[in-house]
Amino acid sequence: MYFHIYHQLKDSVPNEKFHLYMESFCRVFDVDYTSISIVNSQFVSKLVPNKIEKTIYAIMTGAKLKDLGLDYRTIRAHKKKVEEGSHELFPRILNRYLLDDLRKFVKKFLSLFPEDAPFMHQFYQEGGLENDFSRSGRNTEN
Repeated sequence: MYFHIYHQLKDSVPNEKFHLYMESFCRVFDVDYTSISIVNSQFVSKLVPNKIEKTIYAIMTGAKLKDLGLDYRTIRAHKKKVEEGSHELFPRILNRYLLDDLRKFVKKFLSLFPEDAPFMHQFYQEGGLENDFSRSGRNTEN
C-alpha cells in the first residue's frame, strides 16, 4: 500500500516540495519522519510489486482485477495460484520499527484521503492493517 501511496504523492506533489510535504505530513500525524525517509531513500525501489503480487494485492483489498493492467489469462493463472495457496506475499522490509511507521503512515493517509483509494480505504476500515503481516509472511505495505 505504501508503494502506491508514495507514487500517488510523487505524481501530485511537485518534486521540489515533496520532501517538505512528507516531513510536514509526518509531523502533523506523529509519524516518525526518519523511518519514512529511510524507506523513501532505500526501500521504495525494492517495493515494486510483480504481476502476481499485484493480483494478490487486488484480491486482498477488493480492488477490481480488470484495473491491474494485465491480460485475463495472466490474472486467472495468478488468481488460481493464490486460491491454491501456492504463492504468498513476503516482506521486503524486515525492520519491525519501519513496518510499524509505514503502517501508521498508510492509516493516516487513508483516513485523511479516503476517496483517493477507495479499495485501500475499505480494506483499512475492515481492519486489514491491524493484522501482523510481518509474522504471517504477508506484507500489505508493498
